[in-house]
Amino acid sequence: MTFEIPALNKNHKNKERKAGFEIEFTGIDLKDAAHVVKNIFNGNVFEKSKFEYIVSDTLFGDFSIELDADILLNKGYEHYLSKAGINLSDYSVKPEIEELLNKLASTVVPYEIVTPPIPFSDLDLVDRLSDELMLFGAKGTKSSFLNAFGMHINAEVPSFEAGVLVFYLKSFFLLYDYIIEKSEIDFSRKMTPFIDKFEDEYINQVLNENYLPSINELIDDYIKFNPTRNRALDMLPVFAFIDENRVKNNVKDYHLTGKRPSFHYRLPNSCVGSKDWKPSQEWNLWVKIENLASDKDKINELSKEYFKNQKNFLKKSKWVAKIKNFYNENQT
Repeated sequence: MTFEIPALNKNHKNKERKAGFEIEFTGIDLKDAAHVVKNIFNGNVFEKSKFEYIVSDTLFGDFSIELDADILLNKGYEHYLSKAGINLSDYSVKPEIEELLNKLASTVVPYEIVTPPIPFSDLDLVDRLSDELMLFGAKGTKSSFLNAFGMHINAEVPSFEAGVLVFYLKSFFLLYDYIIEKSEIDFSRKMTPFIDKFEDEYINQVLNENYLPSINELIDDYIKFNPTRNRALDMLPVFAFIDENRVKNNVKDYHLTGKRPSFHYRLPNSCVGSKDWKPSQEWNLWVKIENLASDKDKINELSKEYFKNQKNFLKKSKWVAKIKNFYNENQT
């Protein structure tokens, strides 16, 4: 399995696009994970805290390896411990308490590797990273029914124009049920709010052939229906990059949104530790969204079929079969 390159492989400056990854896992401590990153991408390992390591000066920038819990990363626990009479200014007790918190939290909260943007032509290294983590004992979504772990893909957008971005949303909506089936999204993840489905009213609005909004209209419409980052395709980061005030003034949890010139594709499982899984599998499903987004005629054709299909009782299965036929996949 290799990382496919989408049709639109240049950014708005006509340079090779890049993608970052957020990979959740457990079963290996942060220090070992940091050294796995160093072995593949070079750089220097720095312990920022018991809950976060940085691998700096790598081939592509800085990697963060952290416990995915804001209260620990931001040291919010110090406030609560001080109320309990535990003073962490006494350094003799601080390491032991932080180590205990780390062990307790890691049983219910995943570790996460956050990569810098990596050029599309170098993404095969992300598969190598997953393979090396598996060799060290890392485990992902499939290792426990409690592990609602995800792998987020932050693919740089090819353009900031509404006429391009809206077709990515159209493409995503058309392929959503198909990808859910192909990617075998874990039940535990479906039960969390992190990848909540878009509302039918918004999907219908976007898939309308006449929906060709300006960038301000696109952002406003998106926020009206989705004032949260908890969507399988979170557009808030790129919309904040385009117009930060428009997003900041209308999204309550804006502090959780990092502005960047990229899509925030939150749907895939993180099945680190499974021999039959690689990040490239999830990436290549994303590339299907990419490539369909670049074919406006095909999107309009499929959108018309989608609206017809809504009237069927077995909407989802019939629609998935339709998309499989579109990709010439054998039916069983």
